[in-house]
Amino acid sequence: MKILDFYRYLDKLKSTKREGWIADGIMDSESVADHSLSVATLSMILAPRLKVDRDKIIKMALIHDIGESIIGDVQWYTPGKGIDKKVLAKKEKDEGKAVRKILETLGDDEYLKLWEEMEEKKTREAKIHKEIDRIDLALQAYFNEKRTGKNLTRFFDFTDLFISEPLIKEIMKKIRKNRKKSEN
Repeated sequence: MKILDFYRYLDKLKSTKREGWIADGIMDSESVADHSLSVATLSMILAPRLKVDRDKIIKMALIHDIGESIIGDVQWYTPGKGIDKKVLAKKEKDEGKAVRKILETLGDDEYLKLWEEMEEKKTREAKIHKEIDRIDLALQAYFNEKRTGKNLTRFFDFTDLFISEPLIKEIMKKIRKNRKKSEN
C-alpha cells in the first residue's frame, strides 16, 4: 500500500472545483472533495430508509469521483442541448484509466470492484448511490441560490432527469417546495 501516493490524489480533490458552479459564476462553491463528503453523509443517513448496505454505499460515495483528481470535473451535459455523448464517452474512458491508476496504489481490488459496480449500475446500491449523487447536486444548487441570489434552475432540471427512487423524489419535491417559498 502506497498511502502517500494515494493521498496525493485525495489532496488534489480538495482543490478541484466543480465546473458546473464555475460555469454559473459561483467561484467560492464546493470542491469535488466537499461534494464526495456530502454524498457520503447523505448515503449514511438515507441508507436504512432506502434499504441498502450502508457501508457499501458510503464507500461508493467516497470513491465515486476520485478519478477527477486526474481528469478534472468534466461537463458532459448542457441545458438545451442535453448530453454530449462524445464528451461523456471520453470522460468515462479517461476516468476509468484514472481510477485504476489511483486505486492500484492501495494494492487491494476491493475498491476497484466497487467502482466498477458503480459504473455498471446493476446493483441496488449502485443505482441508489447515483441518485444520492444527483440529489446532492440539487441540494447544493438550492443553497447556492440562497447564498448568491442566482437562478440555478438548470441543476434542478438536470437532477429530475436521473431520479426514480420514491424517497429521493420526495426529497426533490421538498427542495422545489422550499425554493418556491424562497421566491415569495
